[in-house]
Amino acid sequence: MTRTTSWTTDRGNKITASVTISHDVEDNNINLDGHVSNVGKITVDTLWIVVTVNGSQKCSTSAMPTIITKEWYSRDYDRLVSKGIYARVGDMYLSKDQYNQIMDLINSINAEINLTPEYIATKKAEEKTDAQQKLNDDQEREDYQRQLKNGLCPKCGTYCYGDC
Repeated sequence: MTRTTSWTTDRGNKITASVTISHDVEDNNINLDGHVSNVGKITVDTLWIVVTVNGSQKCSTSAMPTIITKEWYSRDYDRLVSKGIYARVGDMYLSKDQYNQIMDLINSINAEINLTPEYIATKKAEEKTDAQQKLNDDQEREDYQRQLKNGLCPKCGTYCYGDC
């Protein structure tokens, strides 16, 4: 689903933002040394934002707009904020109003988009698999820490007691 919005800045520039969002299900094909095997279905979520200023494309990205924070823009934060910059999308800085316009567009698409039953079922299965993988990773981390306490050498991976 694609939506577009336009507005004019205080300086008289016409900004147009176009947002495309899709939620699809595709076959999960993997290549096993030349033999392609389908191992099930995966969800594919797509976001594409294009921003033009006075008809000239200034930004094209698949990333959500992000708010400028002191943590990520430590050296430039004060300078950017003093210029009225609130967020960034792609390579383009945005004021708070511009950020809100784009986020309203994204939120309206997400509210209106219809998810298929296949997408919902596949997404639930992926979340279940991800949760199990996190549990497995946590267990493996705990096992490794226990092995280190029992004398496992992190350098060579054996119980050499420092003789390696």
